[in-house]
Amino acid sequence: MNSYKITANQLGQYQISRQDQIIGEWIYPKWYAKQSEIRHKDGRVWQVKAKSFWGNATEIFDAGGSLAEFKMRWNGSMEIQIFKPEQTYRFYFKLKGFWKTSYLLLDEHRHELCQLYPDMKWNRTHYDFSIETSEEFEQLDAKEIILFAMIACADYHLKSISSAAVSAS
Repeated sequence: MNSYKITANQLGQYQISRQDQIIGEWIYPKWYAKQSEIRHKDGRVWQVKAKSFWGNATEIFDAGGSLAEFKMRWNGSMEIQIFKPEQTYRFYFKLKGFWKTSYLLLDEHRHELCQLYPDMKWNRTHYDFSIETSEEFEQLDAKEIILFAMIACADYHLKSISSAAVSAS
């Protein structure tokens, strides 16, 4: 298994690293923003924007067009589509357990590729994440964009849970 660490340095800013090497950052300009940027270590920048008013579908794109899209499905899981010139790839992001929150990423054949574990930092009131990936995941051409999409899916799900808990109280 390979490990990635996602650290929320401050509100709205995530840093992704592997073996203490920074891969990139995900930056929200404001805490309520529907648009954000992914900045890679090599200088590439991807834009992230909600595709609909309700925010249940989100797109990652660059100057060349759409790279990925993820959307909430009726059963609570999220579908991630990665757009490559030759083909569109589908992945599914879903909650693994009910009592202990962790997530799975499955390929289109429902084979497990990786697990994501949120770690609530109560003193900073936000989540850090760790991701354990399989060798199959490491062989994917689009693993970098899938990592960022997984973070967004987990963040979306955790915010949904938090807002539901606040609304219920």
